[in-house]
Amino acid sequence: MSKKLEKNGLWESSRMMLPQHREAFVVSRQAQNKRDKPCLHDDEFELIVRCIKESYYTQKTIDVQWVHEQQYEYTTGNVSKIDEHSQRIKLQKEEDMTWIPFDSIVSVKNSS
Repeated sequence: MSKKLEKNGLWESSRMMLPQHREAFVVSRQAQNKRDKPCLHDDEFELIVRCIKESYYTQKTIDVQWVHEQQYEYTTGNVSKIDEHSQRIKLQKEEDMTWIPFDSIVSVKNSS
């Protein structure tokens, strides 16, 4: 009998990968590693909105944890603008600023 038909020989002998197959494999691997934002309870979301509004009106510094691309980001700053139309906030640090979408925010805490 031929060695191709023994054990994993059939697969080993016909292994060929087209560029399209490789690209599809890489994309599916990245999709598996992607972190999704956890689903927040309504009460938790309400507390997040309350902390954001408090920071906006009193210029208190807050710590925001949010999902950016495939990882969690931590940012500290003051809320300088709330854009309800685009559903995002503008977090102002010393000289930098960051726009953070509402739906990517995981948690908000008052910075002490």
